[in-house]
Amino acid sequence: MYNAAMTELGAALVMTLALVGCGGGSGGSPSTQSAPCSFTVSGGPGGQFACIVAVQYSSASGLSELTMGVTNASPFDGITISAGEQGMVAAQSTWTNTDSGAVGAIELTQGGMIWGAGSTSPPQGSYSFAFSSASVDVSTGGDTVYNVHGQWSAVAPPLPGETGTTLNLTGSF
Repeated sequence: MYNAAMTELGAALVMTLALVGCGGGSGGSPSTQSAPCSFTVSGGPGGQFACIVAVQYSSASGLSELTMGVTNASPFDGITISAGEQGMVAAQSTWTNTDSGAVGAIELTQGGMIWGAGSTSPPQGSYSFAFSSASVDVSTGGDTVYNVHGQWSAVAPPLPGETGTTLNLTGSF
């Protein structure tokens, strides 16, 4: 929906989320404990949601990537949350969808309705991830998986051409 970089970002973290969700890996793969997170959606259809968060830095791309896996999206059909920025993630830093080089998308779907916030040009809605802490969990082959904590928020209006209320998301990780 937003850009090709988000496709790469999502694909790069599928394995990380699988490892995080299962509590580990084997055969030389990075291993990490699950990192719980939660968030609330309000302003229309909404609720409280549990999730897991993964942040990985790739030396090949120079990109740090955050993905939140939502364990149960109901009443939504789907919720996608991912963001990325150049360089390694750092404590006391904040990522927004208007940062130079930002790649990210938050998308919620219900029926035929789509709400979103992303780093498109021009930006759609807004998001902000404020990292209060970031520490290396495991590093192997130029890739680093981080333990992170912080707060995040997003404003996700209906996509252009859609009608409906704007959703507000707030959470912690």
